[in-house]
Amino acid sequence: HPTAHIRTSPDYPLILNTGRVRDHWHTMTRTAKSQRLSQHMAEPFAEIHPLDAQHFAIGDASIVRVSTVHGEVLVRALVTARQRPGSVFVPMHWTDQFSARARVDALVAPITDAISGQPASKNIAARVERFAAAAFGFAVLAERPGSIDADYWSLARCAAGWRLELALEAGRDWPVFAASLFGAGAQGETLAYHDVAGGHHRFARFAGSRLA
Repeated sequence: HPTAHIRTSPDYPLILNTGRVRDHWHTMTRTAKSQRLSQHMAEPFAEIHPLDAQHFAIGDASIVRVSTVHGEVLVRALVTARQRPGSVFVPMHWTDQFSARARVDALVAPITDAISGQPASKNIAARVERFAAAAFGFAVLAERPGSIDADYWSLARCAAGWRLELALEAGRDWPVFAASLFGAGAQGETLAYHDVAGGHHRFARFAGSRLA
């Protein structure tokens, strides 16, 4: 097989493996509709061994860029000893419907096995770097947002509607940003809290007496 002899290099020192997680199937066209199934792993992630995380200055739960010669993804770091040193695992499920840049097919070679047709997704030289985020955000929304202007984002079902995790390389006009998440046609009143010195901004949209 043409990918069987792939080797690491100083630029790509890790071996990337892909696969599935417990509660999702394929590209989540069905399982992502379930709030219960989305609770187990709500965000795309990269499992990395603690020794590799220390070497590459990656903290647990930080946003990381996983790159190969074919492309890159932005995912949440999951530092765990169950991952072998020198390797990294990124699940295959997340698509552009549920994340900004987490499609694992962007990382693999555009070739398939001649007999089975399976993609070469189990043995890819890769590197992992910390994503230098300037701002982080979290939101719970009754309706799925139409567009999300963020470098990293991940959507998952929750009991109230949708939960959204965000990370951005640069700040935004935060009232405008919040309004874009609520939607142009959203009805109700928006309450805002701004701590400029601390860099904290909070917004709540009410429709009558209920959070919208």
